Amino acid sequence: MQRFCRVAHRRFSLLSEIAATRRGYCDKDFYELLAERRQLQKSSKQPYLKRPLGEGTLRQIVQLRELQERINVFQQRLHVLTEGEREELERLLEEREKIRQKKATTKLMDEVGQLRSEGGEAEPAISEVFPHPRCWAVENLFRFRLLVGAIKHMPGPPPRYCPNCTKFNQLLPREFTRSLETVPATVLEVPKTEASVVMKTLSRKSPLPAAMSHLKRVRRHDEKEGVLEVVVGPKDCKVPFDDLEVRLVDVPKFPAFTREQFQEWNQVWPMVWRRPALERSDSALNKPSTARRKEILRMMEAAGRKKVIIVSPNGD
Repeated sequence: MQRFCRVAHRRFSLLSEIAATRRGYCDKDFYELLAERRQLQKSSKQPYLKRPLGEGTLRQIVQLRELQERINVFQQRLHVLTEGEREELERLLEEREKIRQKKATTKLMDEVGQLRSEGGEAEPAISEVFPHPRCWAVENLFRFRLLVGAIKHMPGPPPRYCPNCTKFNQLLPREFTRSLETVPATVLEVPKTEASVVMKTLSRKSPLPAAMSHLKRVRRHDEKEGVLEVVVGPKDCKVPFDDLEVRLVDVPKFPAFTREQFQEWNQVWPMVWRRPALERSDSALNKPSTARRKEILRMMEAAGRKKVIIVSPNGD
């Protein structure tokens, strides 16, 4: 008999876990009032208060708890509710009042009130709600009957608002994502032996404008040995030399804001790399084990479809 009781207890525990998973809650969350009744009735002198509660009362307790949780979500952000959300809150409050006025729920609340008036003190609520009969088989059969009735009225799991959020993409200004754009620049072909004199003259008479400060002024000639190419300025700038060959060369129009841009654009013309204050950092967030990623997913789940989560990857 003891072996049969142990097997029945294990099977019922498994069914309880399945039911709790489907509902998304656990017993100690929505049976607080029932747990208080169980603790208080131990010291009660009224025999009628010691009988077990019916299935209808248990279901109404569950409904009240679920309604109250939804109401709490709205009330926490009462000052920013939309018109539709305010109507939904009013509907939930009316529904909660209807359940409270039902005979079974009112009766339970009255019983708890009587138990409190008798001076009993409830112990902290625990997940085990039902009294323990002497025989575990009888207990499990009784609880299984209640569980089957509760599953029939059990809602499905709450919807996941972002089931396909497998990768985070960082939202960056256009400067970080734009492709290569070029502009023609005036370039001198200078022998290496004359480069020092030419550079001093250019820095004095024709400094690079701010729009071209991201460019290095000198590079090696691809085809001519011992010759350098020197940027003088934009397309129509004045050249302070008459004896050197002048031509137009396409150079990057904008500075590089990411390392990828720099590596690509630097092939067109050598550039100055200045690390920006904001860089792409979504790679760290896309690691499955990152605690920050898990925290953001929880925030997205809580926000639902009507909110936007803005995260600074470089911040706390």
